[in-house]
Amino acid sequence: MKTIMNRRKMLTLLYLTVLLSVVGVSPLAGEDYSRTDKAFAQIGEPIGQLQHAVGWSLNEAKQWVKRENRIPCVKDPTLIDYEGWKLGVSNFTNINLRNISIGSKDYVVLSVLYNYGHYLYPAIHQNWLPERDISFFIINKEDLAKFQIRTLTPTTIELKPIYSGTDIAIKSINGLQEVKEKLNAILADTTTQHLFNTITFNLLLIDNNMRFTIISRDEVNQPQMDYFDTTYNSFGEREYISLELPYISLLQPDTFKNHYFETSAAAFKKFIPLIVDTSSVDTHQGTGQHN
Repeated sequence: MKTIMNRRKMLTLLYLTVLLSVVGVSPLAGEDYSRTDKAFAQIGEPIGQLQHAVGWSLNEAKQWVKRENRIPCVKDPTLIDYEGWKLGVSNFTNINLRNISIGSKDYVVLSVLYNYGHYLYPAIHQNWLPERDISFFIINKEDLAKFQIRTLTPTTIELKPIYSGTDIAIKSINGLQEVKEKLNAILADTTTQHLFNTITFNLLLIDNNMRFTIISRDEVNQPQMDYFDTTYNSFGEREYISLELPYISLLQPDTFKNHYFETSAAAFKKFIPLIVDTSSVDTHQGTGQHN
């Protein structure tokens, strides 16, 4: 009897084994163990960077005012170096180009590091809290060939990035950690249709110096400025509050008549390789002149 019972158990186990193998049932049924290679960012060392430039602004008295790495806001000379006003019309601490690999493709990432901040109590403009921000733009390497300029001729170059991220508060020294986190989040989100800001360079080569502005614009062509008073709403989103400053567009065709950054042409070429036509031009119209 014991032998018969054991034989029945063996037959039952054999039957169940065959049945499970046929219907494909297992304790891990429904799990997907296929391997898929997801794109992620690998950022290299700088291939070009700009760390110093003088910012110039023309005030209402038709006098040129300058600041290091900042185009100053000159509406009120007593506030020019005060809290949010110290951000200027535009500022930067470092602008650099790096090689970047996303999955199996190679691009270039343009990063702009700059000073930012907001008031803890914006309604009464109290407790200014400075911060460091970064904006980045992933562009095709071929786009660098667009930097072709002619001496004494204002030139506008617009780049449409593959990916971009703007106004990202940073704690790391160079912002790379925050760039990678933001970019990898974009790459991982395949359900959202992202709109990426364009980046526009206004360039003017004059007297072996490069005058320039760099502006980020969104899809509706609105310039992203360094506003002077910001706060955060209950959703953690940044809100911008005007301090009754005159709207200064860095996109206007005659921008070099009013404000710009300036550095040596040699320093700018170490940042971005330029193709320069040195043919003489008879006019200085629209170039702006400071002492």
